[in-house]
Amino acid sequence: MLQAAIELPAEVMRTGPAGQVAGICVCAARWVDREGVVRQTVARVQGWQGTPLAASFSEVLQLPACAPNDAHPAALGELRFGAGRATGDFLLITLGTGIGGAVVRGGWLAPGATGHLTPVLGMKECRCGAMG
Repeated sequence: MLQAAIELPAEVMRTGPAGQVAGICVCAARWVDREGVVRQTVARVQGWQGTPLAASFSEVLQLPACAPNDAHPAALGELRFGAGRATGDFLLITLGTGIGGAVVRGGWLAPGATGHLTPVLGMKECRCGAMG
């Protein structure tokens, strides 16, 4: 699955205008550390645990790559192109495989992330092993 994910941007780069891609940002529903290594996956992306996601894309594509929490690029997109343009301060909530989010303050992405929140105490164990 990882090879297929890398092949898509590689194909776009081969067929598109030369020199147009400066870097790549890889986002998926999973927990990744600051170095871009997948530490925990969800059911749909099994087998990536321990994978240096950012480094894998960077090595094959010969471009800088990052693999942040998926809420961070969503918040930056809203700040630049969406609902966040009108304000420099907002909270973006993501709903999908869990509940997560990102905070923008003064036009900057606040460090850290919210993720895998437990909205009700005593919930069942999640597929990822955490509670919630």
